[in-house]
Amino acid sequence: MKIILNTREIDLATDLPTLKESIKKLLDDLLFKLNASATGDADTVDGFHASQTPTANRISVADSSGKLRIGWLKFGEFSATMSANQTIPTATWTTVAFNSVICNPYNNYNSSTYRYTAPEIGYYFFSTTVRWNSPVYSSGYVWQMAFFRNGVQIQPVWDFGGSEYTVSGTISTICYLASGDYIDVRVYQNYSPTSQISSSSIFCGFRIS
Repeated sequence: MKIILNTREIDLATDLPTLKESIKKLLDDLLFKLNASATGDADTVDGFHASQTPTANRISVADSSGKLRIGWLKFGEFSATMSANQTIPTATWTTVAFNSVICNPYNNYNSSTYRYTAPEIGYYFFSTTVRWNSPVYSSGYVWQMAFFRNGVQIQPVWDFGGSEYTVSGTISTICYLASGDYIDVRVYQNYSPTSQISSSSIFCGFRIS
């Protein structure tokens, strides 16, 4: 019986030692790649420096039970809400002041500028829920919100629907960001200069790849 291994034909009846050696080499190469061994600050997996991992210069992708280790991965997660209601001027896109941080372990969200800044290139997920306080919902007036990347709207405007007393909505998006790109949430209304966003609004997100 013959098999093909790494484009090489091996006869099992006469060349078993060669087969064993070839398989051993393949397994050694695979183990090296999975462990992602390195020295110094060489980039290893996903741009993460080997010397910064919990066990310096070695990234073990699985524990002794075979479960994937993800503790060294940084997803850049955050969530923020508002410490008070926010008055929104008429007929101008206004950044929502999500100034009260709930979760921001890697400090990628700035509660003073209300921006999330991407720490590295990748795809990111964002979601926001915005609630207006007691608007008069009627024909001819709009309450809108959208995500902005680097000051430019990145998706179609979402129009709120509601009742005479409340208008609220949630939008989510997945977008590609370069390192240093930032995302914020902005709203628009043309009803009243005293219209307010409720402090119960929220903004959150994380990197997905």
